[in-house]
Amino acid sequence: MKARSQFVRLVLLLGCVAGPVAPARSSNCNGTSVGFTPLNDLGTALYLGQFQGGLYPGGSNVVPAAHQNEGLARASAIQPLDTAGNPSPTGKYILLSIGMSNTTQEFCNQQGGQDCNSWSFVGQALADSQVNTTTLKIINGALGGQSAAYWDSPSDANYDRIRDQELAPLGLTEAQVQIAWVKVANPQPTVSLPAANADAYTLLTQMGNISRALKVRYPNIKIAFFSSRIYAGYASSTLNPEPYAYESGLAVKWLIEAQINQAAGGPMEPHAGNMDYNSVVPWIAWGPYLWADGLVPRSDGLIWLCADMDNDGTHPSTSGETKVGSMLLNFMLTSPFSAPWFVAGESPVPFADCNGDGSVTLADYATFAGCVSGPGIASGAGCGCARSDVDNDTDLVDAAAFQNVFTGPPPNLDPAFDDFERPTLGPNWQVLFGSLGIIAASDLGCTSGGVTLGVWQGSTFGANQFCQGEISAAWNPSNNFQLNVRQSVSTFAAYSFRRAGPTLYELRRMLSGSSSVLLTSGSGPALITGSIVRIKVQGSMIRGLIDGNVILTATDTNLTSGVTGVMLQAPSGTPASFLESWSGGSLP
Repeated sequence: MKARSQFVRLVLLLGCVAGPVAPARSSNCNGTSVGFTPLNDLGTALYLGQFQGGLYPGGSNVVPAAHQNEGLARASAIQPLDTAGNPSPTGKYILLSIGMSNTTQEFCNQQGGQDCNSWSFVGQALADSQVNTTTLKIINGALGGQSAAYWDSPSDANYDRIRDQELAPLGLTEAQVQIAWVKVANPQPTVSLPAANADAYTLLTQMGNISRALKVRYPNIKIAFFSSRIYAGYASSTLNPEPYAYESGLAVKWLIEAQINQAAGGPMEPHAGNMDYNSVVPWIAWGPYLWADGLVPRSDGLIWLCADMDNDGTHPSTSGETKVGSMLLNFMLTSPFSAPWFVAGESPVPFADCNGDGSVTLADYATFAGCVSGPGIASGAGCGCARSDVDNDTDLVDAAAFQNVFTGPPPNLDPAFDDFERPTLGPNWQVLFGSLGIIAASDLGCTSGGVTLGVWQGSTFGANQFCQGEISAAWNPSNNFQLNVRQSVSTFAAYSFRRAGPTLYELRRMLSGSSSVLLTSGSGPALITGSIVRIKVQGSMIRGLIDGNVILTATDTNLTSGVTGVMLQAPSGTPASFLESWSGGSLP
């Protein structure tokens, strides 16, 4: 049965089934092609000799690695929430549609609301056994006539309508919305590219504002998928004909590109505005790209028939709605950014219950502790159960939430975290020798030229410990650092993972302030901005890791307990090497 449904979906996708016979149309059925190349087929070539194709930067259809990693982390962090937005095994998470008439038709129905047609995306999804219908709620927020200008401010009436008319009657709240599908356009556009005041730029500005409005109204939103218009070559009115439907795809491409470039340290795109997914917008990516040049087959076979359009040649008919619904369903079932929460059996377990057995015990704590990363450091795929809030890390906030639901013997849930983003040292730091200070009001460092050692004094850790930090943008390869576990303040003892050269690393045992006893040494990768360095000790096993890969391993039984700390070294008169978002604590 499943194979048959997939076959039918594929046939519909390729345009081989037109659906019920439609009445006489006033569409321009002669408009079988406008001669544009779909963005996903255009690649590095240029539209109008100026605008590069591809769905993502560089003419590519592949999500760049850094953006992909962020999206994967966010997908794995989506989890059921109660109506107040707190993780709950009986909670829900919401996929919400945002947009105009075409959007509501394709997502659910023509009139808006939740009574969805069987051939729409929602209708198909609810009938597909692959789709998670337990913790996922799919809500249609789109409505006819609600073009981009009706969504670009958090005070727009549409958001109140969704809250009061679509969510509340189902016992749902804005705090449970974590994913959105956005498809917007403008009516009666008159200026096309390459003009500086082209509608594509107006739409880009509006979509940037919509992204920020989504974050205000839905504070727990993690992901927003954007799609552009279907083919409009059959249009018989000026509502939104070509080339505006095609150029709306460029606006979506530029919006995503703006976020990717800003996350990589580039400036804000002037039309899109601030697209920081760590603060003001969700993480954004393409949903299904829907445009094809009429009867000219796209590389994947997609075509648009005149019969796929309603009698204005702009809105989809039943077969057009079916086609988009199928494309959106296929996307949600297969995208790595949606499958973890959309597919039945792959949906995330509630916070803290990492093994899904209905209780939170030491078995869950083992997973939680392995995901501890500290503020600002993504804790990676598979750690969704270890994140209680909307960020991507596992830090003190998550530790406190875990402790509140823990049902077994309480483990040490007091890991140490410090992002050093303050002008002076915090009260939990103690200087053993040298000088310890904050450089540029953001990082831990020293300027004395000697060795500087800082120890976190706010926690007493068990025998099994970790200590880690992230290499910052201020990293100077001529400087060295050391991460310490099982450290004793009174006897100056510790196990250390130390960088001793550009690609040279050492595991050392320090006794009575002397670290001359070398456990093991070896080579590893050169450190770059964003590298995660880590030492962990479990029993007699000591390991040094970089970006999750074990670089060095040693065994020793001299030191059995202590705290964690950081030592930084630099030549006289220069800033020290820098570690950001340092963290340390117990392991099971």
